[in-house]
Amino acid sequence: MKGTIDVGTEFRTLMRGVASTVVVVTSYVGGRPWGTTISGFMSVSVEPPLCLVSLFRHNAICNAILERGHFGVSVLSSDLTDVARLASMPGKPKYIDSVCSERSLEKNVGEWNSDFVSGIGGSGGDGSPWSGRDPEIYGALAHIDCDVHSVTPVADHALIIGRVREVTSLSDEPDPLLYMAGRYRQIGETLEGDR
Repeated sequence: MKGTIDVGTEFRTLMRGVASTVVVVTSYVGGRPWGTTISGFMSVSVEPPLCLVSLFRHNAICNAILERGHFGVSVLSSDLTDVARLASMPGKPKYIDSVCSERSLEKNVGEWNSDFVSGIGGSGGDGSPWSGRDPEIYGALAHIDCDVHSVTPVADHALIIGRVREVTSLSDEPDPLLYMAGRYRQIGETLEGDR
């Protein structure tokens, strides 16, 4: 027995060794594209199509998503480490105009207002879901547009489940950016016997 175990320290050490896909969660802040880099992203279900993002509750992107009722997720490729760093600078503005695709810069395509459906999710003037697009990172492997399905506060984070509205595959060569042990990485060789 090692003596007294600091579970928090042990858990942090363990989680540093778990590789995660790096994504940028996107919305509009002050009318401009804004993105935050996270590795807390996962699929929840295929039918209905749902995904989960984990965001610090007290930041601009979380507030924008909860106010607007929708968000985007751009899955970064391994050559987008500069974008990941740009959108992860603590305490700095994370405007991403310079790295958005052209169709993202058409911003607010579609109709949207601040009405809410059942307290969650932006709607168009006729009560239908917002039909626009959230900012999309140029060169990303894929982009997902979501409407907020549910929000669960956990400690200082919000677990936001999004109902997938649209998926855009942007690359035929999947080479995702990964994060592990405090560093950005990419996938190595395929192991023997894998398909």
